[in-house]
Amino acid sequence: MNSVKPSNSSTTFNPTSMENQVTPSGGSSKTTTYTHLPNSISPTSDWINALTFTNKNNPQRNQLLLRGLLGTIPVLINKSGTGDEFNKDSEQKWNETDKLGGNLPGFGEVNGASYKIFTYLIIKKSVRFF
Repeated sequence: MNSVKPSNSSTTFNPTSMENQVTPSGGSSKTTTYTHLPNSISPTSDWINALTFTNKNNPQRNQLLLRGLLGTIPVLINKSGTGDEFNKDSEQKWNETDKLGGNLPGFGEVNGASYKIFTYLIIKKSVRFF
């Protein structure tokens, strides 16, 4: 059980701190999207709200429903390095997501129809052996 305890350097969540407020006291609202990602991608913290179906006016909930109907699945791509290859050769850092370079996780989408067809072909090929 000691492995799940917070580290000594961790701080407790403070909802009243400036860092955790959506609209600071100055009046200018925080951005809800990352600068170098498409506007349809929300920060990771918002995706928790998308899974709570109690708020009927939740835009993330509507987005998930729309993506479900369109057959696209939002996935996290583990991209590292400078090329187009998808590999992980160093530690991922979420605080680097708003920068153009460096080791940052990126968001992408997998087409649901292609995934279903691909899965179907694999299963069909496997079933032939039985």
